[in-house]
Amino acid sequence: MTGTITNPATFADVITSPRIIPGDVIVMRAGTYAGYWSLGVGGTAEKPVIIKPHNNESVIIDGGLTFGKPYLHIQDLEIMDSNQDRTQITDSITMNQEGCWIIGCNIHDLHNSGINWF
Repeated sequence: MTGTITNPATFADVITSPRIIPGDVIVMRAGTYAGYWSLGVGGTAEKPVIIKPHNNESVIIDGGLTFGKPYLHIQDLEIMDSNQDRTQITDSITMNQEGCWIIGCNIHDLHNSGINWF
């Protein structure tokens, strides 16, 4: 994982990287990130990990998210699922960890029950 402006890391690499530590901010560039993503990064109550867009760019998660570690904050993203097969069971958003927040996100057209809190 490189993670520079000229050689950015992929979203898939970043969300599972052991190099992400409490207090880090993951900044996403504009685009649509299609898939059902398992977020394997998190922080502490004092230092959550934050995922947000770069300079208010439009970042779309087209699929679903599962929070795999505590204290992860998702901020100002659009989260939706364009899959038109509504009989297919998908994960939507699953928040089963302590201290996870969704802040200022536009969430729409999810499958199943939408957002699951445990």
